[in-house]
Amino acid sequence: YLMLGTNPKISNGAQMATGANTYKKLNALRERGGKCVLLDPRRTESVKYMDEHHFINPHTDALFLIGVIRTIFDRGLDRLGRMEGHVRGLEEVKAAVGTFDLDDISRATGIARQDIERIAVEFASAGTAVCYGRTGISMVDFAGLTQWLMQVLNVITGNMDEVGGLTFPKPAIDSLALSRSSWDRYRSRVSGRPEFSDEFPLVILGEEILTPGEGQVRALLGFAGNMVLSMADGNHSEKALNALEFYVAIDMYRNETTRFADVILPPCGPFEKSHYDFFYHLYDTINWAKFSPRLFVTQESKWSDWEIFTELLGRFATKRESKLLKKGLISLAHRFVRRFVTPELVTDLGLRFGPYGKGLNPFNRKGLSLKKLKDNPHGIYLGEHSYTFPERLWTEDKKIDLAPRVIVDDLPRLKSTHIEADSQDSEFDLKIISRLTNRTLGWMHHSYRLIKGKNPCELMIHPDDAMARGIDKNSLVRVSSRAGQIELPAAITDDIMPGVVCMPHLWGHGRRNTQQEVDNSNPGVSMNDLTDVKYFDQLTGNAIVNGVPVK
Repeated sequence: YLMLGTNPKISNGAQMATGANTYKKLNALRERGGKCVLLDPRRTESVKYMDEHHFINPHTDALFLIGVIRTIFDRGLDRLGRMEGHVRGLEEVKAAVGTFDLDDISRATGIARQDIERIAVEFASAGTAVCYGRTGISMVDFAGLTQWLMQVLNVITGNMDEVGGLTFPKPAIDSLALSRSSWDRYRSRVSGRPEFSDEFPLVILGEEILTPGEGQVRALLGFAGNMVLSMADGNHSEKALNALEFYVAIDMYRNETTRFADVILPPCGPFEKSHYDFFYHLYDTINWAKFSPRLFVTQESKWSDWEIFTELLGRFATKRESKLLKKGLISLAHRFVRRFVTPELVTDLGLRFGPYGKGLNPFNRKGLSLKKLKDNPHGIYLGEHSYTFPERLWTEDKKIDLAPRVIVDDLPRLKSTHIEADSQDSEFDLKIISRLTNRTLGWMHHSYRLIKGKNPCELMIHPDDAMARGIDKNSLVRVSSRAGQIELPAAITDDIMPGVVCMPHLWGHGRRNTQQEVDNSNPGVSMNDLTDVKYFDQLTGNAIVNGVPVK
């Protein structure tokens, strides 16, 4: 089990989220003779459940994976297994990784060449294996390459869609089949960023609001979230939100973001609405389904987010339509949707016509329906993962494209940045990474029991880096980046690698004009006052949160 940039002990398994006690699963894997290897610039809470942990320099995970993949190719250890005949682009991958030197990779990553080669051989020689990474490597430079290379590694070792390797669930409602995948069909107005699945990266939202001209964003409908604290450069986000002509927020709180709203529409609470998960069943480690009915209704907030959205959409369509007949038809359609097309109806139809459904056959007692889930309030087990490829591959030829041109074309940038570039002195001589704690997530900050006690925001710094800067255990340190600066106490520890500092994210309450008495009682500081909307992964457009240069 090769893991990069993930901390399953604290994140409750992340994609290993079916069931609790992830650490027991890791221990059980090792007891069966398996091996767990983790790469992270911090010695995380998960390390004690690992066989090996290696510090790795931020932004170099893609290089490490190239070293592993090249070693496997060079030693003839590659095999496609069941995917033989369902993969194209293998030779292009071999040629691309063959241009990288293992000694250069070792120097850039900070991992010894012999360790890279040994891990490669052990991974390829294991009966089953999987390479897995999470948000730690999704919010760095070359994040797109890293995510791609992890799957290349799984494919070339015969572990793609294979029991004991990387498998995929077959959910009762396959919402993935309803999604639309596209890239670069159009570009953003200001910086020309390509769309992906009809979305732009959030790092460009500010410039789209602040730059005048045709197509300028002047109004915003925001649904939950708190971008001032959770997205790159909180100060920039504040400036953009303040410049909007009109902003409607669907949220329960006046927080650091919604305080800029002209109107806040509060939805009902999570226990006041029914729930079926259309999204996270795509990540389950078993196949199962569960429906949760609402527990009660209050008079203070009766509308769910679904009802708020449909009401806004219906009124907007009616307002825009000038012809009386069309306006009347739109109004009738809106009332029909509000009255009859409920989330429960959508869920029932999705279950009935999904892979386990009963359709409209009233005599099919085994098939799934909403009623059957209601009759089984703890959920229904639908079986273990089974093979899903090539049937669920959506490419026209039903083959995995192992070397998409848009991704392969980013490899020269990786080489020029970390291999060919001369080292340059910079005033920002450290890199900061974020960390998750068991009370970090923003919505937990509304509970006094979860935030009381010690200041949660400390800067982890290696003893050598602390000594070089005259920092001791009682120091309050100022951390600066190109975008901003914050102050927080130092925590000197060898759990962080030299040259890297670390702090929790999603804190930084206490900004003016919020109404969050509990949050503001222990505000901490916001790491996203250091992140930078001009510093993002060129391939994906994702903001770089981990590895931001600071001093």
